[in-house]
Amino acid sequence: MADSPGNLVPCSTAFPEIEDADLLLYRDGSAFSWLIRLWTHSPYSHVATAYWDAFLVGSDHTGDVNGRRLCIVDTREGVGGQRSVPLFTEVQKEPGMIDVFGVDTERFPEYDRQKAVQWALANIPGKPYGRLSIWHILRTRLPFLRLWRKPDRDDLADIDGDHVCSTARAAMDRLGGGVDAVRGVADAFVSPGMLSQSLLFRYRMTLVPDSGQEAKP
Repeated sequence: MADSPGNLVPCSTAFPEIEDADLLLYRDGSAFSWLIRLWTHSPYSHVATAYWDAFLVGSDHTGDVNGRRLCIVDTREGVGGQRSVPLFTEVQKEPGMIDVFGVDTERFPEYDRQKAVQWALANIPGKPYGRLSIWHILRTRLPFLRLWRKPDRDDLADIDGDHVCSTARAAMDRLGGGVDAVRGVADAFVSPGMLSQSLLFRYRMTLVPDSGQEAKP
């Protein structure tokens, strides 16, 4: 997926087509995100996972369908692991900057969406953001340092430290979903760009607010 958005789809049309465990890749424009994109040679700087959650009776959100709300689970710098964040509010804040990649269950029929989401909800929310994991990823790409530190090629390697967004997603797919999204690279070294190139996922659409919905400042 290039820097320019591809298939722009408004929330009201897109949300009913999004399934549990679909991958969300962000093209954020902040300074820190710019460094991540530069160092990882990818347009993507953040990863989240979509899932359908129950919502409070009487609430009103675009994207609520049959008593459920489309939310994300992820981990962020300065926030840590979080869940039940409405995807609708994310699109308002980042219009045209969130790409949806569907899990290719035709190619990987063994992938278990429900177990993947269950793993994410049990292991990501409330956990600290993994600054050490950022170091694992970046030192394999920084000039000079990458000459001495290569990504660990052992899929089962257990690297000390909490997860960042992309390493959490890699662990979720492998331990919950039952498919290693980035084979030949330990979870702790997986970047957002690697996930965008994984055969497990297919680009489907880029999310934008519905006509008349203003992005929040």
